[in-house]
Amino acid sequence: MAQQPPSITTETVLDKQQTTSLNTIQTTGKSIRYKDEYKKLNNMLHSVNRIILIVKERYIHVQRQSQYKLNNSPKQNPSCEHPKIPMLICGLGNPGEKYAHTRHNIGFAVIDILADRHNVHYWKNEAGCQVSTINITNANGQSKKIILAKPWDFMNTSGGPLCKLARAHNITADQILVVHDEIDLEDGRIRFRTGGGLNAHNGLRSIADKLGTRDFMRLQCGISRPPGRMAVANYVLKELKGVSLTNFYIEAEAAADKVEELIHL
Repeated sequence: MAQQPPSITTETVLDKQQTTSLNTIQTTGKSIRYKDEYKKLNNMLHSVNRIILIVKERYIHVQRQSQYKLNNSPKQNPSCEHPKIPMLICGLGNPGEKYAHTRHNIGFAVIDILADRHNVHYWKNEAGCQVSTINITNANGQSKKIILAKPWDFMNTSGGPLCKLARAHNITADQILVVHDEIDLEDGRIRFRTGGGLNAHNGLRSIADKLGTRDFMRLQCGISRPPGRMAVANYVLKELKGVSLTNFYIEAEAAADKVEELIHL
């Protein structure tokens, strides 16, 4: 008698299809889960990298501030021990966003920082300058009004507006403090001096010419000389980015600290 082949029932076929579908669903589920876990891990790594960047920037900031305090201690700058209190503080720079983040505009940056510290919300145009005032109390308890100014003309002709502003407020040359960049001073160094040479600085030359004297106070913000054969004009007007821009603002903050010392004597 011939042997009958095993029969395959509909139920058996369905069981195989269900098993295959179940395996597919499980595989798909694992794939989706892996993708979700990968996405979460990628987001975590992005957050960690961001934290590392913030910590690195903060470390650089602290290191630079420590170096500024060391470089600009009174022992290294004996000339700033007993200066005259300035009544007009003028920061040098060029107007416009194009020049805002350049070494040549550190004077403007210092004035803006001082204004922000003293909650200045209003600037007026006077004698060709952007002008505001702050009220301070010196070590003797005397209240004084200090003028903050940014000549709203190009660096080479900043002397005209500053001279007009000083005359309008009966301020003499020896009561003026000019904040400016200095290529013959190491990057990050701050130095106070009264009078002296102009060192081919067109802004200082314009001011000395219009005031008729070099006997005004200066706060020099060191930017060092340009590297290699790079022209000075290109160097001081080059837009700063990244770490260079961070260092620019750190130096401006340090210079503002020095101004605060001078006006609170």
